[in-house]
Amino acid sequence: MSSTLQAPVLHPPSKTTDDVDFASSIRSYIQTVYQEDPDKYATEIATLHRLRQDARGAGKDVTGRDILYRYYGQIELLDLRFPIDEKHVKISFNWYDAFSKAPISQYSIAYEKACIIFNIGATCASIAALQNRFDAAGLKMAFNYFQAAAGMFTYINENFLHAPSVDLSRDSIKTLVEVMLAQAQECFIEKVVMEKKKGALVAKLSAQAAHMYNNALDGMLNDAIRSQFDKAWVELVRLKAKHFQAYALYHRSLHLESEGKYGENVASLTAAETIAKEANKLATSFSSSFSSFSTFSAPSSVSSSGQSASAAASLVEMTKTNLTLISDRKTAAVKDNDLIYHESIPNAETLPAVEKLNAVKAISFAEVCTNGQADIAKIVGPDIFTRLVPLSVHEASSCYSEEKAKILRAEQERVDTTNGELQAMLDSMDLMPTLDKLKRFGKGAAGLGADLGPPASVRQWSAAVRSEEDGGSGEATEQLLGAVDGLKGRVREMLDEVGLFLDKEQHECEGMRVKYAEKWTQEPSSKLTSQIRAGIRQHRDSFEKALSTDQALLSWLNESKPDIEILKRPIDEVESIFAERILEAGPASRKSKNVANLIDDVGGSENGLGVLEEQIVIEKLDGILTRLRALKKERTDVLEELKTRLHSDDISSLLLLNKNKETQIFQAELSKFKPLQGRLAANIQAHGQFLHDLSTEFSKLKDSSKTMRTIEARERRKAELVKEWQRSFDHWREAKDGLKKGVRFYSDLAELVASLQTAARDFDRRRADERADLAKQIEENNATALRDQLKRLSVGGDPASSPRSALRYSASPYAQQQPVASWSQQPPSPAQYGQGPPPRPYQQPTYGSQAPPPGAYQQPLQPQPQQQYQQYPPQQQQQQQQKPHPGQGQPQGGYGAPPPQQQQQQQQQRTYPQQQGQGQSWGLMD
Repeated sequence: MSSTLQAPVLHPPSKTTDDVDFASSIRSYIQTVYQEDPDKYATEIATLHRLRQDARGAGKDVTGRDILYRYYGQIELLDLRFPIDEKHVKISFNWYDAFSKAPISQYSIAYEKACIIFNIGATCASIAALQNRFDAAGLKMAFNYFQAAAGMFTYINENFLHAPSVDLSRDSIKTLVEVMLAQAQECFIEKVVMEKKKGALVAKLSAQAAHMYNNALDGMLNDAIRSQFDKAWVELVRLKAKHFQAYALYHRSLHLESEGKYGENVASLTAAETIAKEANKLATSFSSSFSSFSTFSAPSSVSSSGQSASAAASLVEMTKTNLTLISDRKTAAVKDNDLIYHESIPNAETLPAVEKLNAVKAISFAEVCTNGQADIAKIVGPDIFTRLVPLSVHEASSCYSEEKAKILRAEQERVDTTNGELQAMLDSMDLMPTLDKLKRFGKGAAGLGADLGPPASVRQWSAAVRSEEDGGSGEATEQLLGAVDGLKGRVREMLDEVGLFLDKEQHECEGMRVKYAEKWTQEPSSKLTSQIRAGIRQHRDSFEKALSTDQALLSWLNESKPDIEILKRPIDEVESIFAERILEAGPASRKSKNVANLIDDVGGSENGLGVLEEQIVIEKLDGILTRLRALKKERTDVLEELKTRLHSDDISSLLLLNKNKETQIFQAELSKFKPLQGRLAANIQAHGQFLHDLSTEFSKLKDSSKTMRTIEARERRKAELVKEWQRSFDHWREAKDGLKKGVRFYSDLAELVASLQTAARDFDRRRADERADLAKQIEENNATALRDQLKRLSVGGDPASSPRSALRYSASPYAQQQPVASWSQQPPSPAQYGQGPPPRPYQQPTYGSQAPPPGAYQQPLQPQPQQQYQQYPPQQQQQQQQKPHPGQGQPQGGYGAPPPQQQQQQQQQRTYPQQQGQGQSWGLMD
């Protein structure tokens, strides 16, 4: 092959077509099948029509290639939504045969697609033929586009059966594929020769090219398609087959000469010369028969090299140059063999055939695009009818969404479980607070503030105690105790005074009875004062029971006093005392007051880890925690990425393109998420190992650390101290509440006793008046009787006028006089003795209808309404039922003796104490 001339190459013509009406059929199908308004898709239909119009006028260049492929991609998508055939969406496609120009019309979208693919292949072949093959880049592009053209034609044969036109028949397409691949092989040979390579490689490549051209020639001579191809195409293919056969023998001779096979070299050159002469003869005949032949769109005078020569003339020049090269090489080889090597020359027919080496194959359209498959999506563009989704695709998409949801739920559960395990372990071990305490302990006194300081509850107790015990509120403990003592003394004095009143009155009454004997008719005091004395007994009983409650409260106050005295101090003093009490729990040698240093017990001992060993373990735990936190963040990030990808993953287009392949598509698409699932699985596995290491190291630290034992001892002491102070505060609070109730109780009791005292005074006054009147009457009667007796003795009257008779007569009226009125809440009647105002009835304070809590102050009884003292009836009728005295009632719910101690301890809120106080007294009066 000449280094300056190249053979012309072939490319098939494109098919042409008539205009098509998409609108009517597609609109009808949208309305009837999709049950949507077709007007909503008017833009899409117009876009489809415009794309086809562009494809009809596409040029033989890269732009034309993309226009054709864009339309092809859109009708592929259109076919997924509209069954365009004679029975459903009826659209007629009329195309003309590329070679014979015969019109063929069909109602089939498959026919439309096959015709467009044919034109894409023809365009790729045209792009290859138009390249400048003397340039390496042009040669490479020609090589690739011839293979792409072969790929497009191969796709027609593999996917479309029963071609309606000759140009789309299997034999026609197969022949075109052979021509395209043979020309691609030719381009590769030109590239190898351009790189100055020769010998066996060029021979094998040329032998393959000759073989492929011979196959193409056989296809063109097939009776089924013989009339399709122009005779010039047939003769050009025949010429190239001979040319590359001679070229293969020539380069094999070069290889034989390099191996010292001079006789075989001469035989190979002889055969090459013979075939080269045939090729030159064919070229000369071609030039004379087809002098104006050109395979290019440019004028025939312009060759691929840019020189002014026809395709036919270039063929003659190429074969002539090749023949001259072979003949000269043969003459020199024969001469050298005759003069130097003297090897026998075998018959050329006995030489083995040249081995063939294929360097080409049919490739896809994407392989000639700059960015491969990515450019395909750009060329095709978005789906025109993307809004129109078939129901089957919707259903399949829903199934796919559920599969994605299963993946997300499973991974979310795994992540949540893992995070929960981490948090549960940290909480159960109390790891973070423990490490913080160890680190603060290592810093010495500067870091112990938080550990030695009192909790917020202690501060609140201290503030409450200071607020109430400063005396300003009037509710300090000493003030309440003083109030209780004062009220108790008053109640005791009044009860004693009432008893004295009654005893004095009774003594005076009985003295008069002794004096006047049977003449003394005043009712005995014991019958009239029974109600008042019952009231005294009941109030005194309540009083005595309240004293026992006072003793229990005093006991609690005495018990809590030392701690309360501390809580009364300023808060800084409370904090200082609290810290000192906690430090008492530490080892005597260190007390953790000094900074822990590496000199003390550095290496540890049998009893535990040393300081240095503890620090190493702490640092290791910190490292494990850091890694666990990083793993947790990684899990969160990966899970979020998985969520994002799952939510954004839409395979509707794939489902649309691949009907009835949902299972395979689901498996393939869901596998996209396996890398993220794998990352989560690896993360969780590493998390488990670190969690195990964390547990092991912490157990080692907790079991062997001396510092831990010190800290634990202090924590126990701190808890105990807080508990002690809380108990003291609770006792103090409950005792103060009890004292406040005691003040109210004794105040109420004092009012009741005061009412009873008033009643006793009134009773004493009325009885005294009654005695005076009765004594006066007796004296007057006695005097009268004495005068009468003396008078009778002096005049000697009748027996009826005797002193005894006069005495009986005079005593009788008095026996029926009105008795002293009793104490009543009602005003006295006119027939009664005058009496003072009734006492103010006591209103019982309400503490609830239920029985009071144990140890509570009982409330004094409410005065009951009483009937008035009635007139004294005759002595034989004076036995009547007495009504309760207003002071008689016992305090309800009382302030009496507390229940047994074990019952009080069962109450969560102990209202009143039961223990008898020991130790220092607060000065509560007995």
